[in-house]
Amino acid sequence: IGRTGYLKYHDTSTGELVSTHRTKMGPCSVMAQNKSNAVIHCGHTNGTVTLWSPANSEYLVKMLCHKGAPVQSMAIDKSGF
Repeated sequence: IGRTGYLKYHDTSTGELVSTHRTKMGPCSVMAQNKSNAVIHCGHTNGTVTLWSPANSEYLVKMLCHKGAPVQSMAIDKSGF
């Protein structure tokens, strides 16, 4: 996700663009992937964390984690929880 706030999925085997989603939340300060279900977790500068899947054009979950402060780091447990 760049400064414009677009999340883009590319097929790593062909290099083709799979999908593009507009987050409507500006830049993403941190990003992580849940290895058990491939959901992308994005930490935004407004303190929210959103969860994304390439099959959905809207976020799956939106959580306010740090009111008034940007998300600076995140981790996902190896078991997926």
